[in-house]
This record gives sequence, structure tokens and C-alpha cells, in this order.
Amino acid sequence: MKYHLLYLKEKYDVDVRSGEDELVVTIGDQNYTVNDFIMRENSASFRMRDKTYRIFFARDNAKIYVSLGGEYFTLELSSRAKYGSEGGDQQGGNVITSSMPGLLVKLLVKVGEKVKSGDTLAIVEAMKMQSELRSHIDGEVKKINFKEGDQVDAFVPIVEIENSTMT
Repeated sequence: MKYHLLYLKEKYDVDVRSGEDELVVTIGDQNYTVNDFIMRENSASFRMRDKTYRIFFARDNAKIYVSLGGEYFTLELSSRAKYGSEGGDQQGGNVITSSMPGLLVKLLVKVGEKVKSGDTLAIVEAMKMQSELRSHIDGEVKKINFKEGDQVDAFVPIVEIENSTMT
């Protein structure tokens, strides 16, 4: 997954790739290996160079705002990450994405199926940890962009939902 990192008004290219038991983060020409990555709702912890870190973050459709050790960073998703490999537009809050790259191990819905806010739609695995992707709206599944067994990048639409009032 490619990002642009904004730090102290300087912009850096960042690439995050999932390894078997690690993430490899490249910033400019420097590679960093991240182990024991654990994602929570608005925070994550990881180990790098035998030191454990905890980050806090918030995001919108285009940026991730990160706090690490009292310093603040902005990660801007690259064009491909914003719109997916097919180039289709995101549909506001009606897309379900993974917050980290990984393997789509289970799809729990089909196109045309009605879902409610809180329903688990898919499961993504990264570094032997599974993350449930839940709907945040009531609606109908309109499109599924990947199949079980596919690698998915972070913040790329996996399931698209048409908002509706369920009866």
C-alpha cells in the first residue's frame, strides 16, 4: 500500500508491504521491519528494532492522522489506494475496507444480501491475526470487489453497500 507521509511540512513516499510474519515499511530509501503488529479500533501497537511502540490514529476517506510518542504525522493515501486497482470511485461511507493489508480469508455476504450495522461481512488476516470487517450502515450489498484468498490492500473497497431503510 502506498502513502504520502507529511511530517514537518515535508512529504515522503511510504510503501507498506505484508510479509509472512511482519510488515516491511519503506520510507524514501530506508526499509523498516515491523513485528507483532496489533490493530485496534483507533490504535495499534508494534515492535520495531526490539522496541515496542503504540500509535493512535483517526482517518477520513483520504488521510490518516497519526500520533506516535507525542509527534503527529499525516498519511495521505496515494491515488491507487484511494480508488482501488480498478480505478472506481469510493462511495463515501458505503464501502467496507480493511485498515491494514492482508489476506481475505472469509466473505460472509453475497451481492443482494441485506445487512445491518454491526454485521460482520468479511475476515482479513495479517501476520496471523484476523480482523472482522463490519458494516457501519444498514443496507444491501451491491458489489464485492475481491474473492476469498485474494490479497487486499489497506483502505481499498472490499464490499460496497447501498444505504437503505431495513424493514
